[in-house]
Amino acid sequence: MEEVPLFVEKSDLERIIPEELTNSSLVLSTINPIVGLPNLQYVCETASRLLILSLDWVRSLPVFSKFGFESQTAIAKAGWTDLITIGLVQVQNLFPFVIVVSANLMHLQEAGVDSSKIIAIADYVSRLDQVIKAVQMMNLSDMEYSALKAMALFSSDRFFSLDRSSVLAAQEIHKSVLNQLKTHLKEVRKVDWSERFASLLLVLPQLRSIDSSVIEQLFFVNVLGSKYSVDNVIPSILQVGLEEPLREMYGDAMEAVVCEYSNNEDV
Repeated sequence: MEEVPLFVEKSDLERIIPEELTNSSLVLSTINPIVGLPNLQYVCETASRLLILSLDWVRSLPVFSKFGFESQTAIAKAGWTDLITIGLVQVQNLFPFVIVVSANLMHLQEAGVDSSKIIAIADYVSRLDQVIKAVQMMNLSDMEYSALKAMALFSSDRFFSLDRSSVLAAQEIHKSVLNQLKTHLKEVRKVDWSERFASLLLVLPQLRSIDSSVIEQLFFVNVLGSKYSVDNVIPSILQVGLEEPLREMYGDAMEAVVCEYSNNEDV
């Protein structure tokens, strides 16, 4: 068995998710509840906020900082769809998916998008809604939400562009997250912890079934346009994060990141 790469030490693997990063209020406190049918601007601003907060959470994981920036970017690109889907489940009481999607589909119709494309998106949205509702019905704890994010993020079989040492590090991190989750479940659930553990693992393939292009069409096309994708701006998000002044202007956060990316592209 190969040793864990030197840049991930044994002490790094003892607790992948610090307790302070399991607090759901880090997300919920920044989402404004929907009143009536939301407009497209509100939907895109809220989704952008959710994405940037999710990646800011990733940046806050101590073990994530052990990777080089190129590897960090590859990990974030592979996992951002899973992260935002989990985020959508967390904020369902404030940002109901069905209402949000209804507003979006209405906008697509008004914009003259081909009806066959709208039907295809609506069909996919129905499947995505099923995933969100299934996970929501599990009534996950803050720790379980955090563990799901970390397990999805460090699934090493997705990192085709990473060097061998980074892949091995991701594998060890993933194992440590599983152990941290097991320990948590044994403490809080006692009798049925193994069934709960299995149920949580079954969520991961459901998350992987989510098509990133549909998520982009639903939530980000208004701010990214046709020129950029989320993958394009992830490096800028990881660099800028929610540092000032972005922390004070969540609504314009994605536009600021796109501007930063386009400026770097022009250099």
